[in-house]
Amino acid sequence: MKNVTLILFLSLLPQVGLWAQCPDTVKLSLQYSYDGPDIIVDVQIQNFQQIAGFQFGLNYDSDVLMYESVSSSLPNFNDGNLSILDNGNIRMLWVSASSSISLPDFSNLVQLRFSALQVGATSFLDISETNLPIEFINDQFAELCFLVSSVTFTTNSGQISGKVTHDINKDCNAESLDPLLNKWLLELTSQTKTYYRSTDQNGEYSFGLPAGDYTIKLLPKNELWQVCNDAIPITLTDGGQLIQDFVANASVDCPFTKTDISTPFLRRCFDNTYTLFYENQGTQVAENAFVEVDFDDDFVFVSTDFLNYAISGQKIVFQVGDLNINENGTIKIVFNLSCETTVLGQTHCVTATAFPNEPCVVPSSWSGSEISINAECDEDNGKVIFTIINTGTGAMKEPKRFIVTEDDVMKPPTTLQLDILQEETIEFPADGTSYRVITSQDTDYPLGKLATLAVEGCGDDGSGQFSTGFVTQFEEADRDIFTDIDCQESISSSDPNDILGMPKGYGSKQYIEKEVNLEYLIRFQNTGTDTAFTVRIKNYIPQSLDLTTIQMGSSSHPYTYQFSQDRELILTFNDILLVDSTENEVASHGFIKYKILPATSLLDEDRIENSAKIYFDYNDPITTNEAFHTIGRDFILKSIQWVGHKIDVKFYPNPTVSDLLIDTGALDYEEIKYTIKNQQGQIVNRGRLVNKSDKISCADLTAGAYIIDVIFDQKSQAVLKFVKL
Repeated sequence: MKNVTLILFLSLLPQVGLWAQCPDTVKLSLQYSYDGPDIIVDVQIQNFQQIAGFQFGLNYDSDVLMYESVSSSLPNFNDGNLSILDNGNIRMLWVSASSSISLPDFSNLVQLRFSALQVGATSFLDISETNLPIEFINDQFAELCFLVSSVTFTTNSGQISGKVTHDINKDCNAESLDPLLNKWLLELTSQTKTYYRSTDQNGEYSFGLPAGDYTIKLLPKNELWQVCNDAIPITLTDGGQLIQDFVANASVDCPFTKTDISTPFLRRCFDNTYTLFYENQGTQVAENAFVEVDFDDDFVFVSTDFLNYAISGQKIVFQVGDLNINENGTIKIVFNLSCETTVLGQTHCVTATAFPNEPCVVPSSWSGSEISINAECDEDNGKVIFTIINTGTGAMKEPKRFIVTEDDVMKPPTTLQLDILQEETIEFPADGTSYRVITSQDTDYPLGKLATLAVEGCGDDGSGQFSTGFVTQFEEADRDIFTDIDCQESISSSDPNDILGMPKGYGSKQYIEKEVNLEYLIRFQNTGTDTAFTVRIKNYIPQSLDLTTIQMGSSSHPYTYQFSQDRELILTFNDILLVDSTENEVASHGFIKYKILPATSLLDEDRIENSAKIYFDYNDPITTNEAFHTIGRDFILKSIQWVGHKIDVKFYPNPTVSDLLIDTGALDYEEIKYTIKNQQGQIVNRGRLVNKSDKISCADLTAGAYIIDVIFDQKSQAVLKFVKL
């Protein structure tokens, strides 16, 4: 080791033989690898023993590389330990928060990710004292000797690019006048990874990848399209440039109109701006297309930027005219959310439906039945009335189960099988409970498989209150791309940069079924002190989501998107001119929404996690919260049978993996006695709880269904069926 006063002298010593002159010399070496178009740089360490702190700088060519992220095995090391300079220098500073740290030789001190701004460019990385003195301090506060290195490399050693053409005459040959197809997804697979790219506005795509063997294919937009090319094997060589074009044509001639609507948040007593998006994803012109927007009674229409519309009651019809293939557009709509008729946290819905939307492919086995659900809040008679009706052209050929939820509790399931125009009516007390009816359509129904409707805020519980927060636990009946139902709870404030996953899911684990179409809403706000010219969002799509099912939706501002690495979605708002919140709070917000399905390989209890990074111009990224869901089945709490008087108690989770928790709320009790029986009526567990934090252990139970009898201070008895996974 060396004293601080000898820094200059020893840093000028020749590197050869330095290990012998200074046995505790810290050695830094650079290793790099490719991850798709990105460069992964590992700063490896030797002789990192009892280190209390360090600083050093990494230099790179900012014309070729762009810094993306950092990770480290060191405690308390993250983006905050870095200072990124525009001239291609990253300064790193770390001080141990407690004791000194030692790392094994050749382990990674830090790992950095860079994206390539140029394809096939030669670039460099080096650690030197040009921009920052290098210092390593041990636990004796002595400064250590060091050795550093540099590397040169070529970005993206191979590239494949091409275009996607719409083959009008269906001969699988691209003609000079055939249009190009934008926003189509391509999949490129190696032995270890799968990469995705989308065509840009010009119908072109490009993959920059390491040399190797791959298979590339074009994914059809939907079932109306067919791709002329099969999956194509390719070999990329160092510096190689391949061109592979694709051709697609119509398998069925039919328009297919899509719509999506959303707003970043919903504020009571204020104007709220919704963005309506529409697009023809079909293979024919959508003639005389229009979009209907229904909004609930608590909204007051204020304005729209679209001229050709008609409004009647709580419905607006926008006449968008003939929509060409791939043509899209956006409409801004402003609604005011009433103060007088709403409460904070209440759910309000806006429904957009695009026309034409007749199914283009109808299974011959479909019965023709179509289930619709209507609801009425009859407060005069103290009732909530649901009507399930078959509005189709045929009788249901199979009975289907429907369930009713009361807040977060499910009543016993019931089956129904309806003839043409036959209906079933269900009535509940208008006591402020949130009700939802959920059923499925008949087998082989060609559109969305789900029929569901919720009622919130009908009547009150006797004290003038009604339940909130339960409607958005479940998905709405909008699995078809021509319908989008945006339900949000009103708020007073929010985190300005976050990601929301909807439906929000059931219970603390936020359970959803695997078939649910998830919606992700990424919200951002310029909270700086000047206008933001560019906003960029990076959202790595996890393996738990099926990237091939992604449907980009509405947004507050125009944007472009592309895929980088293997699964990273990059959204770019160029020239957004987003004002800062101090100048105009309302105009400082933005959002983007997309829909996607969970991966089919997921199992019950698998967790879906999703987060994003938001970049305002060249500032450090803001990392959002983590939106999560858990895959499950039959997770809704079953109705509790009360032998004594009913009390406000909840049992969860159901099903459970280990413990059954009892939420007694404000109930004051001395003890709870419980007995668990299996399906044969045999007692398998019993016990007594005296503390509110106690829970019933089910870890030793074998998987299956059980009955639990619970007695509260020998006054009220509950009988509950639960499932142990």
